[in-house]
Formats: sequence, structure tokens, C-alpha cells
Amino acid sequence: AKKKGKSQDGEVNQYDERQLLARGRAAQMGFCVTVLYMFCVGIVKPDVSQDLLMYFGGCLGLAAFAITCIIKDAYFPVSSRPAVMILVLIAGAVVNLLFGITHWSSVEAIYQLNLYVGIMLVVILLVLVGKVIYEKIGVREEEE
Repeated sequence: AKKKGKSQDGEVNQYDERQLLARGRAAQMGFCVTVLYMFCVGIVKPDVSQDLLMYFGGCLGLAAFAITCIIKDAYFPVSSRPAVMILVLIAGAVVNLLFGITHWSSVEAIYQLNLYVGIMLVVILLVLVGKVIYEKIGVREEEE
């Protein structure tokens, strides 16, 4: 279980050692997803804006990092609560989806990126909410 720990300086550690290790592995996962995506785009060479493709690759890598951290229980510091992050993800997803939908037919393809970022945030939000619900169900079962 998660516990607050203090370093030798008396500072509260935000992440325990297990979480730091999991975050490092998640960063590797995100990097590998991004590199694999860019490799595939380089081979296929789709007829789409290269800027949009590269930003989308970054979104995939970021989503892979966040989802891996959530699954490995390393997304939140030990003492934090997920409610604030859920609200931030909801706000970010709504703003990006609204902007992406209203600018979808824009001549500049880069403006379509907001739609992709909004979808990425919704996916991360769904995984996060699913994890929180799964943990709450697990706690209830342990109490019974």
C-alpha cells in the first residue's frame, strides 16, 4: 500500500520507489510507441500534413505513458487524490474537443490536432476513472 515517506532532509517524497520505477518504465513505453509510430509513418508516407502526423505521434506516446502509469498505480503522488486530475482532464478534453470540432474543416490541418488531443484526453480519462472504480470495488470486497 502507499504510504508517505520522508527523506533524510525531512521532505515528503511525492512518489515512492516503486512508483518512480514504474514511471521510468512507462516513459520507455511512451518513447517506444512514439518511435514505432514515426517509423511506420516514414514507411507508409501518408498524404497528410507532416506536422499533424508528428504531433499525433507525440500524443500517442504521451497517452501510452499516462495509461501505463495509471495501470501501474504510478500516476498520482502518494498523498494526492484523483478528483482534481479527473476535473482537469474533463476540462481539457471538453475544450480541445469543442475547438477541434469547430475547426475541423479549417484549411490549416494543424488545427485538427485539438480533436486528436481531446480524444487522447478522453481515453486517458476513461482509463483513470476505470482504475479508480476498480480500486474502490476492490476496497469494498476486502472490507466484506
